[in-house]
This record gives sequence, C-alpha cells and structure tokens, in this order.
Amino acid sequence: MKEPVVIVGAGLSGLRAASLLQSKGISCRVLERAAGLGAGF
Repeated sequence: MKEPVVIVGAGLSGLRAASLLQSKGISCRVLERAAGLGAGF
C-alpha cells in the first residue's frame, strides 16, 4: 500500500504534483496557508 502524500503549497508546482500523484493512484492532500490557490506574493 502506498502512503498518502502531503504537498505544502497550492501554487502551480504543488497543484501539478498533486495531479501527477493522483493520476498514479497515490492519495495526496494539498495544504495552502492563504485562502485561495496560487502563490502568496
């Protein structure tokens, strides 16, 4: 069984990583400090 993955940051790279993991059947959760998605500049 594959362990779930936590991705810190919902910017472009974080969302892409989540998409790739889910396409491989790996459970993941994306954490973002801001209320919305994207980089917090």
